[in-house]
Amino acid sequence: MEKLAQFRNGSVPVDRREGLSPRELLHEYDLRGRPVIVDHARPWPALHRWSFELFRTRYGHLTRTVGGRTITLAEQIDRIHTSTEEDPAPYPFNFDLRESFPELLQDLRPRLSYGRRDRTEHALVPRPLLNGTTVHELFFGGRGSFYPVLHYDLLGMATQITQIRGDKEFFLFPPDQTPLIYPRTDNPRLSQVGNAFAPDLERFPLYRYVKPHYARVREGETLFFPPGWWHATWIDGPSITYGRTVLNAGNWRRFAREKYTNWRRSNPMLALPAFAACRALGLMLSFTELL
Repeated sequence: MEKLAQFRNGSVPVDRREGLSPRELLHEYDLRGRPVIVDHARPWPALHRWSFELFRTRYGHLTRTVGGRTITLAEQIDRIHTSTEEDPAPYPFNFDLRESFPELLQDLRPRLSYGRRDRTEHALVPRPLLNGTTVHELFFGGRGSFYPVLHYDLLGMATQITQIRGDKEFFLFPPDQTPLIYPRTDNPRLSQVGNAFAPDLERFPLYRYVKPHYARVREGETLFFPPGWWHATWIDGPSITYGRTVLNAGNWRRFAREKYTNWRRSNPMLALPAFAACRALGLMLSFTELL
């Protein structure tokens, strides 16, 4: 993984801010399209209550299929504690928190706010409109687990990543580096490069010029990054990560465009009316948020 070491040594460090106000987060990072690490989550009950043993005891029967093999959460936790770089625990091993652990959502408050109302939980936004993305997600990984495929998140969402247990490394690439990342023609939010840490530079010569922004997110910290930022991850110890997508007035237009693209594939006759309705809903929400 020579590229992994190069990324760590030659990257741009992501800002780490303590006590950042919602206004500062909005104006200094969200509106400028910049990532930042904040200490917002330190008071969360999850930081004090959640443990690997809790998930093993209460939810160990839950399963995920990774690499063609179905694994229980209890089995994954065993693997996490013996995981090495040479023999890492399967990854990504993730769950929709709303479906699998709905009672734990109350432990993830207060929510990170930055001056715009979150529309993923707005009463006027139909839940099916959010199909295609997971708003609340938990990831379990161990030393050497990684997700090397460069990608940006679905439906134009902004992203918040909080470490509940352990640290996690993120390698982020801004949208202006997209030509160096070789988006797939069939799915432009995924890179053709495959393994970001072990690329084939003969096939993808421009990739040698990418310069990531680097973030080591520590236990109790939250990484915020705007829509369209490519990323890959690496874990160097037992880790529980909470991921949350954010939809608001700032990224609604991009959300509507990506929904339209999906609707054109699934139901071309209804795509344009659905897009118009989605845009109208966005305008109505923006009006009500001014009141």
